[in-house]
Amino acid sequence: MPFRLSAAFAAALVALTLAPLPAVTPAAAQDENGKSPGLKLVLPAIDAERGRQLFVTKGCVYCHAVNGIGGKAAPPLDSDAAEPTVNLTDFAARMWSGAPAMIELQEMDLGYQIRLTGDELAHLAAFANDPAEQKKLEEEQVPELMREWYLDELPKAE
Repeated sequence: MPFRLSAAFAAALVALTLAPLPAVTPAAAQDENGKSPGLKLVLPAIDAERGRQLFVTKGCVYCHAVNGIGGKAAPPLDSDAAEPTVNLTDFAARMWSGAPAMIELQEMDLGYQIRLTGDELAHLAAFANDPAEQKKLEEEQVPELMREWYLDELPKAE
């Protein structure tokens, strides 16, 4: 049964890129003496190996590829950084900008929306920025049935 690609979905796909966002240094929440008013930043522990596992088990691999393993319907997540650096807010911002398209595609093809906790998002960000861990991803780590579901192109708008 053919399905229709909504205009919003198509626009979100066009806008979705994984190019690095410009660095932004927000003004810190400080009083006139330069002291924090008690705000605390909580950073999750990151684990690129766990991110590699989540890349497969959460289904990112259906649309995104790393090392040529995975779908081609969305931008590859290969890291070309010599030194892994993880900017969680940039990663979250890139995902947010592509969220409408990803949600629509997930619901069309999987029948549900993939849910991520903050910790899982942090692990995925670590994996997406760690070339050494990405090299460990092998086709055999993706169950055969999942490999049959790789999306090699985006659905065509009718």
